[in-house]
Amino acid sequence: MQKRIIYVSNIKKVTYLEMPSSYFPDENIEFKKLTINGHVKETAEVSQGILVKSSRGAYLLYASISDLESVFEIPQGQHFMTGLNTYGNLVLQKSREIVTDFAKRESISPALLDGSQASLTVLDSVIENRTIDDEFLDKNFLPMYLYLAEMVQKDYGGALKLFYDQDDDIWVPDFFDKDGRDTAMGIYLFEEFERNRKQKFAGLMQTAYAFFTGQIKL
Repeated sequence: MQKRIIYVSNIKKVTYLEMPSSYFPDENIEFKKLTINGHVKETAEVSQGILVKSSRGAYLLYASISDLESVFEIPQGQHFMTGLNTYGNLVLQKSREIVTDFAKRESISPALLDGSQASLTVLDSVIENRTIDDEFLDKNFLPMYLYLAEMVQKDYGGALKLFYDQDDDIWVPDFFDKDGRDTAMGIYLFEEFERNRKQKFAGLMQTAYAFFTGQIKL
């Protein structure tokens, strides 16, 4: 069973559980077809909420019909940062606070996140000992991104700049190198976490740092 998170908007998220059908082996569950925004879903009311048959043969458990309906309101082409920056246009001002809160939450001494190469090993240890899922990214992607940008800026210049994405109503921190080039650091790091979710590999943060500093040196 896995907890999943879907961001309906930058300020609204829906959580649900994904599980094999064996979690609900009762053949007496009565599924009915429900049409939501043109999508036909087989659903059933159970004591825990609304059960939905997925196309992959799994069951999805939502807390309510309204949560299920919200999922079909998500626009196509949603920005990858939607829901991940809950600090709005204050995110850069609060960057160090966000990183420190993350360290405390993960039982890391904030003093260890000192901008050294060893600090990346500390972060990689956190990643390697945790399941990379929606819940992990929801809490930890932003501080890890901010810290990586902080390190690259300290060692090679450049800076995070803040942009407003009107379509998704979100403030997006984007890292530019010292020559003013957009490095696409955020989407690169996010995709590395997604890759790690599918197949574990070591040294994600160290690899990301090496990649971006290598790009800046070119």
